[in-house]
Parts: sequence; C-alpha cells; structure tokens
Amino acid sequence: MNEENNNNDLYENFNLLSIISLPLLLENKYRILVIMVSAFIISVTISLLIPSQYKSSVVLMPVDNEPSSSNSTLAQAGKALGIGMSVQSTISLTQEGITTMQSRLFFEKLINKYDILPLIFPGEWNGKKKIWNDGAPSNEEAYKRFRFEMTTISKDRNTGIVDLNFICNDPIESAKYANLIVEELNLLLRERQIKRSTESIEYLELGIQKTTSIDLRKALANLMQQEARQKMLAETRKEFAFTVIDPAYIPEKRIWPKRKQIVLIGLFIGALLSLFYIVILSRKNEAY
Repeated sequence: MNEENNNNDLYENFNLLSIISLPLLLENKYRILVIMVSAFIISVTISLLIPSQYKSSVVLMPVDNEPSSSNSTLAQAGKALGIGMSVQSTISLTQEGITTMQSRLFFEKLINKYDILPLIFPGEWNGKKKIWNDGAPSNEEAYKRFRFEMTTISKDRNTGIVDLNFICNDPIESAKYANLIVEELNLLLRERQIKRSTESIEYLELGIQKTTSIDLRKALANLMQQEARQKMLAETRKEFAFTVIDPAYIPEKRIWPKRKQIVLIGLFIGALLSLFYIVILSRKNEAY
C-alpha cells in the first residue's frame, strides 16, 4: 500500500509539474532564451578556441618479415665453432621497425635532426619571437606527447600492412612528418643492419682463420656471403624495412575539434539548465 501511495504521489507531482511548467515556460521564455543563447555562444567559443588537429596516414608494406639475418648468422656461426651464443633471432624486421619507431632513441634522433619541439608544443612556442613562453619543455615531456598523442602505428594481422598516423595542428606539417618518420625509420634500420653485418662478417672471417676444417670453412663462407648480401641490400635499398604503398597527403579536413558536436552538446546542456530553472521556479510556487 505504501508503495502504491508513493507512486500515486509521484504521478500527481509529475502532472502538477507538467501543468505548471507550461505557463512558467511562457512567462520565462526570454530568460530561457538567454540561457540557450548563452549556451550556444559559449559552446561556439570553446569550439573555436580548441586548436585544430589534422591527421596524415602512410600505408606501408614490410619488405621482409623474416628474422634478422645477422643475429641468425651469429647464432649459426657460434654453434658451428662450438661457442654458446645467446643471440635472439626471433624478432622480425617488421617488429623491430615498429618497436624502434616507438622508442626514445628514434625520437631523440628526430629532435636532433629536425626542429619538431615547436610542432609538439605549439601553444608554448612564440613563433614571432622564436622563443618559449615559459621555458623549453623537457625531452621526456616531448617524447610522451609524440609517442602517445601524435603518432600511432598498427599492423594488420592478415595482410601484414602497416598504418602509420601522425597528428598535429598543421595539415602541411602533418603530411611532411608522417613521410619523414618513415624515411628516418628506414634509414636507422639500414644503418643498424650495416653495422650488424659488418660485425658478423668480421666474426666469420676470424672463425675461418682459426678453423682447419674444410667443411666448417665452407659453412662459414656461405654464412659470410649471406651477410654480405644483407649488407649490400642495406646500403643500396632506401626502403629497407618498409615500402611505402600510399604516402601521406595533406589532409583537407581536421579530425578535431568536432565543432558541430560541441555546439549540439552545448545546446543540450543549455536545455537541461533551462529545465532545471523551470523546476526550481515550480517548486517555489508550490511552496507558496
């Protein structure tokens, strides 16, 4: 019985509120209009103050998904020579490239070669005076924003296609650095492979000089030929780890802010405030 009485009271209160709301709406229509217009102006202002963000994408095809040949060669040579080699050879070149792109080492190479800090912190950089407003940000802050807010990289498990996205407040710079990241990543992996192959060849040459077994010398010579081939590829092939299928282009539309959505949310909040205002007035009238 108590529950039914409570439901009836709520129903009566709801009907009373509905009856009273209509004249209150008409009586306070200008105040409600002010609330709605204010909400509209505020939401438009906020949407215009938020810096625009643009995203450029590069589609990449891994050149070779086989494990790193240098690590594998060292492991085989160590086994042939009877030396225990603790070399990891299960990481593919694609995996190494993706991990490298997300590393601090790669980021430091970028900031040392290109002036990208103003691009990462556009609100803290005074472009006219060419100075920082409150001091230059640290490399750690820059790395976190670059790694977690500006760049994303993903690999399709079925096709192996890799998508690299770069986001910033300038559409031209967005496309420029998306392409540069791929170029610099391939360059770094090339340099790394050349160094590995050179060290492997030196190690194999030393092994050939030390052994007297003809069969072992032939095996080591074959391994050395493989490393020489990998070194040649790294020296001559610019797209060493990733081939660009679709380069980044200057985006025509921003991805953020969604100004229409922000304005609609502002109008919705304004409507809620107006309703809340009418409810308060109706309660006051009920009290009298």
